[in-house]
Amino acid sequence: MALAVPAESQVRFGLKAGLNLNKLHLSRRLGDDLVNSDNRVGFTGGIIMEVVLPVAGLGIDASALYAHRSDQLSTYSNSEVIKRDYICVPVNLKYKLTLPVIGRVIKPFATTGPEFQFLIKDNFKDIGNIIEGKSMSVSWNVGFGIELLSRVQVHASYGIGLSKALKTVGIGNIDTDKYQNGGKDNYWTVTAAYL
Repeated sequence: MALAVPAESQVRFGLKAGLNLNKLHLSRRLGDDLVNSDNRVGFTGGIIMEVVLPVAGLGIDASALYAHRSDQLSTYSNSEVIKRDYICVPVNLKYKLTLPVIGRVIKPFATTGPEFQFLIKDNFKDIGNIIEGKSMSVSWNVGFGIELLSRVQVHASYGIGLSKALKTVGIGNIDTDKYQNGGKDNYWTVTAAYL
């Protein structure tokens, strides 16, 4: 009985905000990118819920975040900025490593899991009916971070697009059948959370 461990998990809520750097390409089979965006900066923010087993250090980290992303659309005649706004719901498995002596001050952690992205606003109609955003896309996140003083978490993650975020539609003299490669969001997200 002296070795009994608490069966309760620790549930915490908080606020989360940060930046995202996204990379999105929608390219022709033989060259020309219709959408070519590397390291375009956007922002994100929302709420976080963390459930962690007190002894194992294993838990779940789920968030509801607003995310703004921008991309560069290049047609034969001009170049436009695409603006996309999402509600993102990442659900990550989280493992916290408790270090001897400094474990109360700093805890490194690792995360991985799916992220569901719901498109809520875009400016595709303002720049012509060349591409459309998909109403929902999915990515897989892998990340790492540190927790300071059991309250503040700084986290960096990389999202790998599993489904396309964009699709082409036919208009004018642009042969959209040639634009088949890419269309998946890949992005870095760096956030700070207070729990």
